[in-house]
Amino acid sequence: MSAHASTDVPILECSGLRKRWPDGRVALDDASLVLHEREVVAVVGPNGCGKSTLLAALAGLETVDAGDVRFRGVAVALPRTGARPTKSDEEAARRHRLRIGVVFQSYGLFPHLSVGANCMAGPRHGLGLAANEAERRARAALARVGMEEVFGRAATELSGGQQQRVAIARALANDPDVLLFDEPTSALDPQRTREVGALVRSLAAEHRRAMVLVAHDLDLVRDAADRVALMEAGRLVADLPVKNFFATSDPMIRRFREHGKTVD
Repeated sequence: MSAHASTDVPILECSGLRKRWPDGRVALDDASLVLHEREVVAVVGPNGCGKSTLLAALAGLETVDAGDVRFRGVAVALPRTGARPTKSDEEAARRHRLRIGVVFQSYGLFPHLSVGANCMAGPRHGLGLAANEAERRARAALARVGMEEVFGRAATELSGGQQQRVAIARALANDPDVLLFDEPTSALDPQRTREVGALVRSLAAEHRRAMVLVAHDLDLVRDAADRVALMEAGRLVADLPVKNFFATSDPMIRRFREHGKTVD
């Protein structure tokens, strides 16, 4: 697993992120996280603690009330709750989103497009590549996840595990600097969970990209992550190397490992 000097500039970091939903519920409460090059950080915590909201904020896909995200030390123009973004802000946010590959729990594929068109959309329309180069990238990404043979099939014809693999390929086709996974195995049956989990482990072992992995599968976390960050009520309350996380006798972390929650 990777190690980083304290003087390294993180590839992605957030500090002081705050977000409250319209009904008053707190989604993020002074959340801060640091991700280094080629590092895999798993974010874990009980249901509703803010893990998915944190991921969306890191990708620039969710508005926040306060706080900052920086990419390689440069501030990202985050969408602010209730604020009207300028054209410059919108363009900066678009560029940031192209550097971040997001794999959603619900796959997020375009149901009216073929598998190939789903994977070509980012390179073609986001990166502005020619059609032949976008297709080359799409086919290479699908081959990486063992799905090249479904290039011409409709996305809706695939099983859940196949759709999740295609969703990973779609993210890889943009050649992002950072991959964000939001519970990549939670909607799958046990067999598909093992298959997709093995793929995530393989991507993590390559150490080609930094990754943030939101997961409830602690076996996957143990095998794939360098560090584990524990969330509770919108805050990052612990951040430890993976071996320390699974070895510590800290009562809060031990309770989460055993029961999936941090408070009684």
